[in-house]
Amino acid sequence: VYARNEHPGKAILAAYPPEALGYNPDLAVLDDLLKASEEDNPILLEKTMGGDSNLNNVRARLLEIKGAYLLGQGQPEAAVATMRKITPTEQVKMKRFSAFNEVMIERVHFPGQIVADSLAMTRLQIAERIVDNDFQAKAALAVNDPSAARYYYQNGLAYYNMSYFGYAWNVTDFYRSGYNWLRLPLGPVFPLKGSPSGNRENTDLSVALDYFEKTMAVSNDPELSAKAAFMAARCQQKMWFLQAGNGYKFGSPLIPVLPPAYRGYYDVLQVKYGKTDFYIQMVKECKWLGEYSKS
Repeated sequence: VYARNEHPGKAILAAYPPEALGYNPDLAVLDDLLKASEEDNPILLEKTMGGDSNLNNVRARLLEIKGAYLLGQGQPEAAVATMRKITPTEQVKMKRFSAFNEVMIERVHFPGQIVADSLAMTRLQIAERIVDNDFQAKAALAVNDPSAARYYYQNGLAYYNMSYFGYAWNVTDFYRSGYNWLRLPLGPVFPLKGSPSGNRENTDLSVALDYFEKTMAVSNDPELSAKAAFMAARCQQKMWFLQAGNGYKFGSPLIPVLPPAYRGYYDVLQVKYGKTDFYIQMVKECKWLGEYSKS
């Protein structure tokens, strides 16, 4: 009945638990529920959203899901505009994350000090910082200030870290399945029991790669450029993992052999920044980079 009357949000909550809203967010569904939260008698929301009779809590949850989705889609301004609608009281309760750390090793789960030793932010604050970094970068470029590169680099780190492949994936994703590593080319939406439209994994690294390329384009610091080239290489490598028929098996001890189209920045790192301290150190620490440097 809800679906026939163009209420996709109410239809989802009538058939699925509220967690389903975050598996593969649908803006039409979220907007319908936000509209329902403004009704005089939103009984459905109160009954299904954890029995919460405080509509400010319900709206905050819906707005944060929508904001996280928009942030993951590379729309930080829209994410900020959405999450700023959360009341100040509810903003204080928002979960905090750390998204701007330099993490050069391939791990998704890290010890607690990753967050404890850095500035923890809400999803809204992370989106605001990304927007501010863009503004600061543009302002620096206008006066030929090379500090623009560092602002771009920070945003590249954030978008890589918030992807399926990064430690801060839960900033933009409410459910991540490790099993999907085995079937990445079939995504980004994968089947999931209890979800009306599967589970969307945030595997698109195009935004992160764009920021790292901007960093290299305006940087006058070889060490920073080397870091950006390494991160860009990681983006390209993951993009290859997403291609059908790549032949790489997750967990294999073999070094993946990248085709030329997906190893350009490994070559740039070696040829252009091979004498930097960063490159010399990373060759020792990263087995894959060590092997690529020999070829």
